[in-house]
Amino acid sequence: MNQLVRFLFGHEQAVFTNGRFGFDVRPNALILLLIILLAAAFIYFIYFRPRVRLSKRATATLVALRAALIVLMIVLLLRPVVVVSSVVPRSSYIAMVIDDSVSMKLRDVPGGATRLETVKQALLNAGANKDSFLNRLEKKFKTNLYGFSGGLMRVKDGNDLYGEGRTSDLAGALDETIKRSSGMPLSAVVLATDGASNVPRDLAAVLRELRAHDIPVFTIGVGNTSRTMDAELTRVNMPRRVLVGSRLNIEAIVGLSGYGETKVLLNVREDGRAIKTEEFNLRGNDTQALNVEVTPATPGVHRYTVEVTPLDGELTVENNKQDSLVEVIEGPLRILHVEGEPRWELGKIHESLQSNEKNVVVVALQRTGENKFYRQGIGSQTELADGFPKTEEELFSYDGLVIGSVEAGFFTADELRNIEAFVARRGGGLLALGGRLAFDGGRYKGTALDDLLPVTLTGGPVDEANSFAPVYKPVLTAAGQAHPITRLNEDRAANQKAWNELPPISVSEVLTNVKPGASVLLEARRVEGHSR
Repeated sequence: MNQLVRFLFGHEQAVFTNGRFGFDVRPNALILLLIILLAAAFIYFIYFRPRVRLSKRATATLVALRAALIVLMIVLLLRPVVVVSSVVPRSSYIAMVIDDSVSMKLRDVPGGATRLETVKQALLNAGANKDSFLNRLEKKFKTNLYGFSGGLMRVKDGNDLYGEGRTSDLAGALDETIKRSSGMPLSAVVLATDGASNVPRDLAAVLRELRAHDIPVFTIGVGNTSRTMDAELTRVNMPRRVLVGSRLNIEAIVGLSGYGETKVLLNVREDGRAIKTEEFNLRGNDTQALNVEVTPATPGVHRYTVEVTPLDGELTVENNKQDSLVEVIEGPLRILHVEGEPRWELGKIHESLQSNEKNVVVVALQRTGENKFYRQGIGSQTELADGFPKTEEELFSYDGLVIGSVEAGFFTADELRNIEAFVARRGGGLLALGGRLAFDGGRYKGTALDDLLPVTLTGGPVDEANSFAPVYKPVLTAAGQAHPITRLNEDRAANQKAWNELPPISVSEVLTNVKPGASVLLEARRVEGHSR
């Protein structure tokens, strides 16, 4: 067939397969319509009104032949052409985007090359292989080489790729490639990745934008498509600052792949010194949060290393370990507790602090009347003499702030903004205790404190009778059972029993909408068995 096409038309069949058919002469549509009408009139007078009558079959045959001849003449006069796209060497750009995240350091076979090493050898090894993919590509295109993990970075060659990025944002990398290539004749994007994207972005939207710009994306997948045997320490959460001698809670997010239910050893080291090892039973092919507690004994900045002991058959151990820096400080921390009315909470908090407590000092400000306050734990006679701190500097002298049953109108607009800055810029802790004059009862909806709360306020009315009716039981959630703040006993079963035996409490208002990122540790459930 290819030889026949070449004999008839003088070109290979691939020219017509890859080309686009068109006409070099493009007359006005009216002129083309006039020609067709003239041809139709000609056929009509020649064959349908002839002097000699022909049979219908002969007439139809002659009309078809004459019409075909006229159409062929028109096509030839329009000068038919086949347009074949060709690349002018190095007149356009190709963006080569290489995944530089930690998952690219995985080895898919024991003792084999990592995924990133495979990409470098196959695509970028221009020094040892003169016929590498990159060299062949640069003969026809100007190439821009990028690496990406959480963001896109320009690299000179494969030596600038290390596979140390903690995130892998495929959509963000492609989107940034479009922005950086603005104004350039970009022909295509070559993307080399293992596909392990862990940033929730809409990849389909970015691909649609590329398609709208007529920029194709050629994906080179690397890595074993089957489930490999691996234990990955994906994230470690721990406070940035803790008090010396206090508990440091370490939350390790561990994922298993290719294993069934397995025992995992979690090791913690402080400045290279092993301080704790705990064993956990993990579900197979799942990600779980493991909690470990340690007690820093000396002040200063310490490096805590959390590591999962390599499992049998695990192909890579590079993702089993993470480090975090924690500042261990000496006390005391000064906590400001503000109450708008006398109630039990303030006294109970002071009662819970031991008489020899050196790490925490609670400074109390309780309103007893209009412009009258009861101060407790103050360091001088002038401290809080005018009520709540009026300036940022005065408020920032505290490490934590407890807001109890006190309405939003108790604070001025500047004081509310200072509280927001205390959390956002100072890094101070905020505890909203709740109460008859708190949350919606205190009209905090729409204030600066509304954004700081972990629950969504409705702004609706509150029934004050709920503040005095002890009809709710505090119930630990799954997250609350493992959290150190809810620990009344070191033994987990005894801790659960202690919570179950607590008497009913009153809840001033029921808040059911939790903001994204917040963790619910306790739920209030009615004694009668109704939902919270």
